[in-house]
Amino acid sequence: MPSTGTDNVIYRLGDDLGVRVPRIHWAVPQIELEHAWLPRLAPHLPAPVPEPLAKGQGVDGYPYLWLVYRWLDGEDALVADVPDWDRLARDVGAFVAALQRIDLAGGPPAGRRRGPLAPYDRAA
Repeated sequence: MPSTGTDNVIYRLGDDLGVRVPRIHWAVPQIELEHAWLPRLAPHLPAPVPEPLAKGQGVDGYPYLWLVYRWLDGEDALVADVPDWDRLARDVGAFVAALQRIDLAGGPPAGRRRGPLAPYDRAA
């Protein structure tokens, strides 16, 4: 199946693992953030998130860091047959609300994707 990721692509590695590989240089810092923060966020969230297991350094023509995760079964909503979009929207809303309740003291500063969503209304 082709990847729908913009910044990264995820490859399956055996039955239980996945590898997240940045497609472009600006996605590389996400690898360090995910490695550090996903284990801290996971206990506070209503759905599983990838569990980072190992970090790798690019070689032989691939220059970026990459991350190995425990595989989570599921389907990409952009290509899957979603039987109940209302339920999916509620589940995503509950996940985002849980994220907003987490104390992020000592966390990284917000990146370029922070701020109000209203300026994107027309495009959305």
